[in-house]
Amino acid sequence: MNVICIMSDTFRFDNLSCCGGKDVKTPNLDAFAEKSLCFTNYMCSSFPTLPNRIDTYTGKVGFPHFGWGPMPVNLPTMAGILGDNGYRTQIIFDPPNLQKNNWWITRGFHASHAIHGQEGDLTFLHCNDPVERHLPEEKIRTETKRMGAYLADIHPWINWERKTEFDYHCVKTTVEASKWLDLNYKADNMFLWVDIFDPHEPWDAPDYFVKKFDPDYDGMPMRDPNYGLAAAYTERELKNMRAQYLAEVSMVDKWIGFLLKKIEDVGWMENTIILFTSDHGFQMGEHGHVGKGNREKPDDNLWWPMYSQLRHIPLIVYVPGVTGGGVCDAMVQPQDIMPTLFELLEIKTGYSFEGISFKEQFYDSKAEFGRKYAVSGCNAEDDWKVTPAVTTKEWAYMSIGADGITPELYNRKLDMAENNNIIDRHPEVAAEMKKALEDFFESHNCPRDEYMKLAKKI
Repeated sequence: MNVICIMSDTFRFDNLSCCGGKDVKTPNLDAFAEKSLCFTNYMCSSFPTLPNRIDTYTGKVGFPHFGWGPMPVNLPTMAGILGDNGYRTQIIFDPPNLQKNNWWITRGFHASHAIHGQEGDLTFLHCNDPVERHLPEEKIRTETKRMGAYLADIHPWINWERKTEFDYHCVKTTVEASKWLDLNYKADNMFLWVDIFDPHEPWDAPDYFVKKFDPDYDGMPMRDPNYGLAAAYTERELKNMRAQYLAEVSMVDKWIGFLLKKIEDVGWMENTIILFTSDHGFQMGEHGHVGKGNREKPDDNLWWPMYSQLRHIPLIVYVPGVTGGGVCDAMVQPQDIMPTLFELLEIKTGYSFEGISFKEQFYDSKAEFGRKYAVSGCNAEDDWKVTPAVTTKEWAYMSIGADGITPELYNRKLDMAENNNIIDRHPEVAAEMKKALEDFFESHNCPRDEYMKLAKKI
């Protein structure tokens, strides 16, 4: 049996038409979902990009112990254990944060192939050409620079030779993965991880994708937002921001579809588990925020609860021989992927997972699952001012709300976007959710006092 995992960075759950998304069409992922099981309550654990992948790669929850940075070398990895059990393992990726050799994010893979040039990933200098400014400072991220230039300006400068859709990174990555399939389709026991940075910003899909969502806009393209307050933008600019993002989503769906067709062409649908997921979402004006954390001119008064737009992400899994087109509402999380794959592959290991296998759900989507509360959080030392969330099928609880003091409670069945805080009406539910968060931190023997303060602060 082979395994292919496809990760698309910053891909919100409500992008998928098959999950009720109305703003964008994702025909290829929708068609894939018809053959698969779609998990409607998949919540990120550790936030954001790198911590999420470490959870997924190791079957552990990292954010109570560490944040943005290297994957701990003492943790066995999914790829490493698969390699020890006779699998050949390959990662093909373009996210720049996975490319730091001393961060060990690709540890355990037999082979690692990177596509360079995303965001601030400098590849080939051409300093005869000046870096041009594209947007005013209040509308972009300014905390990170490369060679003295903001990311919003350095990305188009790096990719100055890009002329066609085939020059975009999500295209290159899926085409390289398709080449890999041509070179390996006769083999068995193969593990391929395909990691696509898009639709992470900057959102610079070809204009013909953007015109599908915002045909009449004639202002500055809102491609690389500020990670701060939505008040920095007009309503018209926010509309274009969403259009730029959805254009990128549409392009990603197209080229993931290309890869899925290649998997079918080489005959791997009969002997390959295929998984599509993301790491986190993004806010584009919801709750007065743009981005995924307080990064732009950090303000002690700007707290960033993990609302659904950040923590609710897609998970679609195809298992050969299992009837597809179903949905499952179990509260699953990234640390569950590793034990699930190992159980499906009948790999036995003495490794102690923190995740829970959801293998049974493929055969009975209504089967009881071993988690009632999903906890999503960001390491306190990362200083994103992102506050934890506890989610059940019915409720969502933020330990510290947007004011930095008051907790918040939402009824997810009536208010999926989490706009109506009803904590005053259901104090008993809030107390139960608060206790679940405290129990979570205590179960992790949190080494930093900040976490229990965070959990108990009201």
